[in-house]
Amino acid sequence: MNCDGFFSSAPKVIALVGVFPLLLVFLWFTWKIAAKCRDVQTNWTRVEAQVVDASQDDKVTLEWSWRGGKVRQEVKKEGSFKDLAQSQTFPLYMNPRNRAEMRPDTFGEMWGGAVVLGVISLVLAGTGLFLMLTEDPKMPEMSADFAAQVERAKLNPQVSTPTPRPSHDDNGGIIQMREPGESWKANVFWGLLFGLLLLVPAFFAPKDVSAWKKYGMMALGVAWMAFMGRSAIQNHGRTVRCDRTSIQVSQAFGSKRILLSDVKKVTRDDVRQKLREWEDVGRSRYKTKPLDTMAPIVLYILRDAQGKELLRLDKNMEPAGELRRFLDRMENLTGVPIRDE
Repeated sequence: MNCDGFFSSAPKVIALVGVFPLLLVFLWFTWKIAAKCRDVQTNWTRVEAQVVDASQDDKVTLEWSWRGGKVRQEVKKEGSFKDLAQSQTFPLYMNPRNRAEMRPDTFGEMWGGAVVLGVISLVLAGTGLFLMLTEDPKMPEMSADFAAQVERAKLNPQVSTPTPRPSHDDNGGIIQMREPGESWKANVFWGLLFGLLLLVPAFFAPKDVSAWKKYGMMALGVAWMAFMGRSAIQNHGRTVRCDRTSIQVSQAFGSKRILLSDVKKVTRDDVRQKLREWEDVGRSRYKTKPLDTMAPIVLYILRDAQGKELLRLDKNMEPAGELRRFLDRMENLTGVPIRDE
C-alpha cells in the first residue's frame, strides 16, 4: 500500500467519508422541513387567534372563528406559545383535519429551521468542495548541486555527505516558507467537531426549548464552522517570503508586509505548556497529574520595540531548513537570541 499516496489524498478522504455524507443528511432534513412548511401554507387554514386565558402555568387557551362559530383550544406553553399575553391576537395556521395541530404564522416558526439548515448545507458543500480541490503542497526538489553530492555519496560510501551549513551562516538570499499542511487540517477538524456539537443538539432539541435558544445555537455552530473554514483557507495558501528589507506574508483574506527594521525581538511560545500551567493552578501537589498525550504547539512570535506582536510562525513551517535560516537571520538582525516567553 502506498502510504504517501493515501496521506496526500487525506483532504479528499475527509470530504468523501465525513463532509459529503453529512451534507446529504442535512439536505434531506432541509427538504423535509421545507416540504412540511409548504404543506402547511397550502393545505392548512389561516385564522386570527386570540388568547382568552393565559393564567395557567403550563397551558394557554386560544380562540378563533371557524365555520360560523367559535373554537377554543388549549395548547402547552412552549415554543412560540410560551410568551403569549392575555387578549393577544396573532395569525395562526390550523390543520382542518386535526384542530389540535397549530403553527403560528411567523417567518421563524415557518421557515427558520429550513433557512438555518440550508445555510449549514451551504457551509458543508463549500467545505467539501474546498477539500476535494485541495492538493497538499509538495516539498521543493533539492538543488542540482546537492542532489549530485548525495548521488556521489551513494556510489562511494567513503565520501562523506555534505556538511551542514553553520547555524548563523546567512548569505542574505531570499527565504520562502509555507504553512504546514497540519494547520489547515486541524482547522477543518476542530471546526467540524465543535460546530456539530452545537448544531446536532440544537436540531434535536425538545419542543419546549425556546426557538431563540435553538436557532441561536445553530447560528453559533454555523458561525464557528465559517470562522474555522476561513482560517483553513487562509492557512492552506499562506506563504512567507523574507528578503533583505522586509517580510511579505501572502494569504487569503489579506496579506501584509513587515519591515525588518521594525523587528526587535523574537520569542518562542509553547502554547500547550501554558495550558498545562494554567490547569495546574490550584492543583494539590499530592494529586496525581493526568497523563498528557497532546503534542506541543510551539509558535515563534516577532515583536517590535514596544512588544507589539507583528507575526506568528508555526515551528513546523516548511521547508524546515528555510525556517532555520529565517530564525538565524532574525537573531542576527536583532542581536538577541530567541528565548521562551
